Amino acid sequence: MSKSESPSPSFPPDPISLIRDRYRPILAGAIGVGGLAFVVGLLRSPEYEATAFLEVAEPAEVSTVEGRLRFASLYESVTEGDSEAARSLVRRTRVRNQPRGSRLIAVSVTHSEPGIAAAEANSLVETYVDLPAAALRSEGEDLQQSLRLAQAYAGEPPAADSLRTLIAAWGTTTREFATLLERYDEEAEHPAVIGARERRDDLAARIQAKLQAEPYRDVFDSERLPEGAGDLEALASVIDTIAEELNDIQLNLPLYRERAAELQTAAAKQDLDRKDPPVLVAEPAATPAEASGPGTLAFAFVGSVVGAFLGFLLALCGCCCGDRPRSTHRAGTKGKSSSSADLLSPE
Repeated sequence: MSKSESPSPSFPPDPISLIRDRYRPILAGAIGVGGLAFVVGLLRSPEYEATAFLEVAEPAEVSTVEGRLRFASLYESVTEGDSEAARSLVRRTRVRNQPRGSRLIAVSVTHSEPGIAAAEANSLVETYVDLPAAALRSEGEDLQQSLRLAQAYAGEPPAADSLRTLIAAWGTTTREFATLLERYDEEAEHPAVIGARERRDDLAARIQAKLQAEPYRDVFDSERLPEGAGDLEALASVIDTIAEELNDIQLNLPLYRERAAELQTAAAKQDLDRKDPPVLVAEPAATPAEASGPGTLAFAFVGSVVGAFLGFLLALCGCCCGDRPRSTHRAGTKGKSSSSADLLSPE
């Protein structure tokens, strides 16, 4: 090798030499990405995490309770049936056995407002502890309401304006209206159809007034009835449902009474078990004073490291894709020149 020839660079290149020779893209990446991360850290909303602890009486039940704390029905109960709010709460909640192997379960909730984070964490654990007894009481109250409605319905003396008479007439009138509508090919303006509709609507208004008066007003869920008498189609649908429920209750009255008594006994037992509950709130969540997660400087530091690494990859790519082909080309050219010289030189 002659003195004029320079040695080709090694491949793969030495990292230290690469950093020393091509520090500009590495430094630019660190400053650029780190600065961007710093700005993002300043602009992002702080997140606060509040943690409440549950204590499980039996160690073997810890994993079961941990799994139940992830049930969607629990979050629906906490958010009172708001599906969107329930999904948001699920995303912001962490459930874990902490410390691992203990009887404690940590329920952590993050939120941009520290007070809301603590309130949601406490609501989750309290709802979980109270949910079995509350569900039993709710079902028992619904059955008792149905029984009171059935007793009022059955105990009302037969008369032209009694609910039983009106419900029976309702069935006859609605069937008559449907038959006439079919007979006259859905001709809503036919005199016979108009007369049947008027009789049905008048009967629906009388049933609505009956359900909103004593003794049904106190035992019937009046929210199911549409406001006023204007929406007669909706009212007709509700009355059909009420008629089916009343008939079902009348046919299965002994079973309804037996089930209501069972639920009352089970709810009372749940209340007694609260003296020595299988799961209790060990420590409620306190309002966090500081934001959780990495701070702005830590965010910027991580960004700088990532930027420097990207700059290093860029420098490595430039070295491998730029220098190596040129070195190979020089070596090939040099080989060709040597071969030409050998051919031309005398032996």
